[in-house]
This record gives sequence, structure tokens and C-alpha cells, in this order.
Amino acid sequence: MLIILTTFGDRKDAERISKELLRKKLCACIQLIKISCSLYWWRNKIESSEEWLCIIKTRLGLYKKLEEELSNCHPYKTPEIVSIKAEEVSSEYLEWLYSVVR
Repeated sequence: MLIILTTFGDRKDAERISKELLRKKLCACIQLIKISCSLYWWRNKIESSEEWLCIIKTRLGLYKKLEEELSNCHPYKTPEIVSIKAEEVSSEYLEWLYSVVR
């Protein structure tokens, strides 16, 4: 199982794009978490903003397709798209994930 993290500036974009990823069966589940403050470098200065973190669960082999889809529809010029391989996953959850993702 692969966990992909990305952020959005508002909930509307996060939900819209999450639903599209789910409709395309590129992932099984996405959780949206409001971040009250993100601090980061942008254009040679430190910025801060509220963001929505999306935690996306998918199959190991779908990273490139998911990355491409996110890059094409993401409103950020340079979106955060980070993947983490899950070392241990319950067999029941993994079976469910593989049953709903193409």
C-alpha cells in the first residue's frame, strides 16, 4: 500500500480533486485534515497559510498515474506530492483497498 500526501489552499479544491481521484479509481480512501498553519519557503521568503492535507491511500503501482493526475489538476504551481510506502497493513484493509482500486 502507498500513502500519498498533498496539500490544498482550500477545502473546496481538496474535496473536488479528491472526489475525482476516487471516481477514477486511482485510490481507495482520502482523508482531509485542516492545517491551521503551514510555514514554507516561497519565492525567497518564508510564507504561512492555512491548508488542507490530503492523505491518499492507493496501490503501490499507481503512484505515477496519481502524480500525473494531481499535477494536471492541482491549483498550486508546485504542489506537494509525496509518497510513503506502508510497511505493515492489516490484511483485511489491504484486501478492501485492492478490491476498490483499479
